[in-house]
Amino acid sequence: REPTVEFASVTATPVTIFEESETPVQTTVSVTFNEERTDLGVFGNSLWQVNLWFSKAPNSAGSSTDPAGSVLTATQAAQPVSFSNFQFQDLEIVADLTATGCGKYRYICAQIRRDEPVPSYKQLGKDRDAAIGCAPVTCTRATVETALVTSVTNTPVQINPDENNDVTTDVTVTFDQGETGTITGQNLWRVETWYSKSDTGVGSRIDLTDQALNAAQQSQTIDGCYTLVFGGATAQADLRRAGCGKYLFICARIKKGTPEPDYEFRDGGSTSTTGCSAVTCGGPPQETPHITPTRLTVAPSSGRFAVATGEPNTLNFDVSIAFDPSDTDDVSGSNLWKIIVWLSDTSDGLTGSRIQETEDTITSAQRNSLLSAPGPLELSGVSVEIDLRREKCKRISYVCAKFKKSRPTPNYTMSPSQVSGCAPCICA
Repeated sequence: REPTVEFASVTATPVTIFEESETPVQTTVSVTFNEERTDLGVFGNSLWQVNLWFSKAPNSAGSSTDPAGSVLTATQAAQPVSFSNFQFQDLEIVADLTATGCGKYRYICAQIRRDEPVPSYKQLGKDRDAAIGCAPVTCTRATVETALVTSVTNTPVQINPDENNDVTTDVTVTFDQGETGTITGQNLWRVETWYSKSDTGVGSRIDLTDQALNAAQQSQTIDGCYTLVFGGATAQADLRRAGCGKYLFICARIKKGTPEPDYEFRDGGSTSTTGCSAVTCGGPPQETPHITPTRLTVAPSSGRFAVATGEPNTLNFDVSIAFDPSDTDDVSGSNLWKIIVWLSDTSDGLTGSRIQETEDTITSAQRNSLLSAPGPLELSGVSVEIDLRREKCKRISYVCAKFKKSRPTPNYTMSPSQVSGCAPCICA
């Protein structure tokens, strides 16, 4: 007759899985038989099939989560019946919690069943619970490693004017040995490169490369060595429409990538994550100066502003223009500036009336006044004739002035293109 097998119980060993992670785990499944209805002479190939899954219930009721079918090796599936220590070790299943919580992963369950045995045997018994066993699952937050950056250095580069320079710099990053763990995985690092007028990289970042590393460099690991060298990081410099003046230093900054698995990126501030080195440019500096005006103040040379309608008036006043110190260069030359003056009934002068707007208000010497960065630029003793013989006081409450670029030699750039300000004025 055909040998018979009847399962009595199945147990699995507990496992630990991690939130927000895809975790492969291993469990050992032990099986006991109903000895009175099971023959010890059951042997051959493809005797058993074991399936694993996760469940919310201790008896496996309900839905199956992340099921893994036929987890036995050929050798395990050929294990002959034994009434003592019949088990399958290190059976693997993957718990994917990257997009879900722990709720469906409270138990790991295993089921044994007859496969397609050669030679054959007959499975007895209809008790489903005898062929299934579950064990508790511990679901916890994964331990996150830390990387603490202490310094960044990079190698100098040489670029040429009037060219789109495809150059590279070698970036070396040092980590604190006592505060840095083992960092492995994919997409761990991002390195930015840019050119700067500052040896610390502050201010305008010219030709910024957001990710200067190749795919392999982004996944370089920290494991016992606390220095990473990224050779040949991209540092393109497009000088086809610019001179060398803003390309004085090449800078690199280390940042956290989009790592899998995650880790904690720490630093001592931008000085620890940024390094800069000198740039050699093939031609002399050809930078066009730039200024960024931020505020204009207009004030009477003495007393307070006062005008009278029905007659000509002379306004004597001083103008002061403030600039952004991080984005303003020295400017010298001729015909640099102009000041436009008008009377208004609004405090900003940009809406409402614009009475007797006058553009040619400053002297040749004032138009040629040197701006020594970061300023301010002081234009004292400005004098303007205002004819109010046909005006009424209800339209006059403020004296306003606007600072603009004239027709400079040599040229400079200015942004914003103008800045204005007003001061109260008495009208009688």
